[in-house]
Amino acid sequence: MRLRKYIYAEILPPLLLGIVLYTAVILFGYFFVGSQYLDGVGLVKILKWLGIQIPDSFVKVAPMAVVLMTVLAFGRMNTEREIIAMQSGGISFSWISKPVVLVATLVSLTSLVVSEYVTPRANLEARTMWYEDLPSTPQGLSRLKGTTLTLGNGLEVYFQNYDPNTDTMKDIRLVSWADKQARVYFAETGQFDGFNLALTGFEGYAVDFPAIKQIQSAGLDDLSETVQNVFSSNIPDQKDAVLTIKTGISRNEAIARFADGFAAETTSISELWNTAYGAHVPGEKGRVITAADQYSARMELHGKLAIPFANLVLALISMPLAIRYGRGTGVSLGVSVLIVVVYYLTLLLGRAFASAGILPPEVGLWFANVFFTLIGWRLIRRVS
Repeated sequence: MRLRKYIYAEILPPLLLGIVLYTAVILFGYFFVGSQYLDGVGLVKILKWLGIQIPDSFVKVAPMAVVLMTVLAFGRMNTEREIIAMQSGGISFSWISKPVVLVATLVSLTSLVVSEYVTPRANLEARTMWYEDLPSTPQGLSRLKGTTLTLGNGLEVYFQNYDPNTDTMKDIRLVSWADKQARVYFAETGQFDGFNLALTGFEGYAVDFPAIKQIQSAGLDDLSETVQNVFSSNIPDQKDAVLTIKTGISRNEAIARFADGFAAETTSISELWNTAYGAHVPGEKGRVITAADQYSARMELHGKLAIPFANLVLALISMPLAIRYGRGTGVSLGVSVLIVVVYYLTLLLGRAFASAGILPPEVGLWFANVFFTLIGWRLIRRVS
């Protein structure tokens, strides 16, 4: 029991050090890149913005921290001949490695939980803060003007101008699809708050496309009524009338998805699973998933699953490599960096094959984990 406590005392400090160190590096990168836009922003807000990004950073750095933990601890114990002494006393290598496997498994499960429940919400809030609160020049929805946005529930919206002082969208065109029926709204102004899009000064026109063929067969007596069934309008008598439409995604999520070319990861693992292997997009009634949507969801889903399990995989391969090559702290650090670099290069290679359609995502995204597990298992058998 004392020996196992001793091993935990060896592996836990490097793990915590790696998580803190690598997370700090990533957060410093965020701050360094965004510092030119943070003039005049209070320190508390900046720290809050950085703190919100810790969950996503933790998931990314955890595998590197696990490798650092394993290589430093086992490398030092091997240099001091402690592992040889344990094995000479009849203690198997599998018994010695159990604390590392247990800790790596707990880190993997923690990463999965964080990816499911914490990271999507945190990333959404971080992006919202960046585009609506942090920069010295408020941007808000101005980043989205002049582009067509897909807001879920069959809605597509376009607005020509945006007034940041009143948070008002101007010159709006909104299209609502339901099966083969389309309804188009033109509005002078609009407010987007939460899941509600409120249009003012609007005119609405609807077209039932399958019913158009009825016009061709309609007689003169029925022509007027048939045309009215195909085409209809909604033009209010009062100019200040307000039409509120429920969107499928919120204002914050629209900003997070479309504000720039780098969409934030705001979708949970369960939502990705439903999109990848379901028939309809979660939360968007009536929208059937296309093959492209499904393939994209499969790519993102298995990427989010493979990285957490990499904690356990890299721990398995790091133990025998630490025993063989871990000679001093400097060498151990070099070995840990090399393991991480080779793993991520292999992961990127599998992702590239999956993106090109050469391999399915279920194979391409898991190739690195399977490959490193097999090598690690073989090396452990040799050490044992």
